Amino acid sequence: MTHLQEVRTIHPFTCLPDEALQELNAAMSLVQFRRGQVIFYQGQKAFPHLFLALNGLAEIIVQNNAGEESVIGLRRGREIFGETCLVEKTYPATVKVVEDMACLTIPFDVLHQLWEKHAAFSAYFSRLFAARFRAMINEIVAEQAGEAYGMDSRPFRKRAVDLMNAPVHTISIDTTVTEVARAMAEKRVGSLVVTENDEPVGIITERDLVYKTLADPENYPTLRNAVNGQLVTLPPESYYYQVLLTMIREKERYVGILEEGKLIGIVALTDLIRNRDTGALSIVDGIEHGRSIADLVRSTAVIDKLLTAMMAERARSSEITEVIGELYDRLTVRIIQLSLEELAKQGLTPPTSYCWLTMGSGGRKEQTLRTDQDHAIVFADVPPGQLEKTRNFFMSLGQRVTQGLEACGFTRCPGNVMALNPKWCRSFKEWHHQIGSWIEESVPDHVRQLTIFLDFRCVFGDEGLAGKLHEAVFATYRRLPVGLHHLAKDDLRHHVSLGFFKPFVTEKSGEHKDEIDLKRSLMVHLIDCIRVFALRENIQETNTLARLRKLEERGIFNADDVELIRFSFVMLLDLRIQENLRKVRQQQVPDNYIHPYRLSKRDQSILKEAIQGVIRIQSLTGSAFRVDGYL
Repeated sequence: MTHLQEVRTIHPFTCLPDEALQELNAAMSLVQFRRGQVIFYQGQKAFPHLFLALNGLAEIIVQNNAGEESVIGLRRGREIFGETCLVEKTYPATVKVVEDMACLTIPFDVLHQLWEKHAAFSAYFSRLFAARFRAMINEIVAEQAGEAYGMDSRPFRKRAVDLMNAPVHTISIDTTVTEVARAMAEKRVGSLVVTENDEPVGIITERDLVYKTLADPENYPTLRNAVNGQLVTLPPESYYYQVLLTMIREKERYVGILEEGKLIGIVALTDLIRNRDTGALSIVDGIEHGRSIADLVRSTAVIDKLLTAMMAERARSSEITEVIGELYDRLTVRIIQLSLEELAKQGLTPPTSYCWLTMGSGGRKEQTLRTDQDHAIVFADVPPGQLEKTRNFFMSLGQRVTQGLEACGFTRCPGNVMALNPKWCRSFKEWHHQIGSWIEESVPDHVRQLTIFLDFRCVFGDEGLAGKLHEAVFATYRRLPVGLHHLAKDDLRHHVSLGFFKPFVTEKSGEHKDEIDLKRSLMVHLIDCIRVFALRENIQETNTLARLRKLEERGIFNADDVELIRFSFVMLLDLRIQENLRKVRQQQVPDNYIHPYRLSKRDQSILKEAIQGVIRIQSLTGSAFRVDGYL
């Protein structure tokens, strides 16, 4: 493949006509960089060209006034860098090669000519500038915040290779228990990677040694039956938050670091704790081993500290929602388990299989600060004579879980959308009928119920019931596609726009005069519109960005639209989290409102571009689902 053929496949060059690509090809030059080589330094006078990576990997590094460096991002093959110098005379960051990299250089004068002629090409770079400038600004803010609080402001930007213990201490799976204990003592380590045929197959810890092998030596003559499953691994460039998230999801205290098939290090939970001053990682143990709701309330307070720390440390909004969402799931599961234990003490056990469903922002895993509860139960069908008795058990479970969540700071839903309500505690057959009724009779109240329900996700119990429920939803919309039209129409009743003289359309009066509700006035439209497309395409993912990725894979949106919509969602989520945490620090109610004209000029520009993304998704939705005013 020639360089021109490859460039044709890379966004945003895909939107250029052949004539423009030929002009570009004549001006491009190929340069090669080796691992460890610096392409340019922070503060260095800018080259007169842009870099387009064809392969390899490079770090973007920012240095603060104290000379400390932070990796704020990575650039891989098919990605652009060096673009910030289109508006700056010197480079605001250093770019260092991690893996050998081949780049094409594109002169800025050629780029300027292309921008003037091709609006979509120009718009892409506007969004790129906004996002990357914001990343560098956030790094400066993070450093200042860290200094103000006397803490390391960069642990969430540390990579696994910086956290891991090396070299890796290994031992054969056929080693006797006595030899394992001797090896741990000699090497002064608390764990050993277990290998078979020189391949890592698991890990053995001091705890395993005491509670398994030494306590029951006859059943564990060697490590073969004692090893802890398959060793979970990550690549060395993984960030702190990715290691943390993996440990939470897999319930593991150790993660192996694998490079080109070779185990080069181990990260333990204690390594993560040492890299933070807050001790926030104790929440994992606190939740898993909590014996009462009071224990879980204490863990919830630590989650709040973690959220604040992640923002101060310039973690991305997607990282924050992933980690916090996973912890909220663990918290919910533990509350359910404690509630089941209480019922068991009364001689009550689940009469049939069931699934606890989290809905709304929790179902989408887009929560940060705790919100209202939105949950339901679906239980397997039972004979008619047992239905109400079965429902009463699960409503009792719902009552206890609701109380537990409330104690942990999740307020009750004002609309009573909770599993203690018989309307939200149903058999599968009842739910199937209710879904059909909501979709067939698309009155405003039914549409409102659907927008809450359709983001449901199984958190505990029989996932098969949730899967069948998804299939029931998809089948009903295939039978009644007009239901999708009604969902689209409901969202488009509130048309998002930018003003002419004053670009931001704000509240005209009241407590929030001159402010914008980032959630209800902007983000909800991205969520609602993407959901409608996902339902049409039978996509089970509930997270908005995950749905968008699936839609992109299926070619529902073109690359430019995906880029704009993703940018819009991420930037609005960033602003919303930052503003809500600012209000919490000032002991104000985190209400999602923001005063746009009090933002910096750069943030105002970002907000305007994000609103363009909302306008675009509404336009695409109106056209696809034939809503009046968009045809």
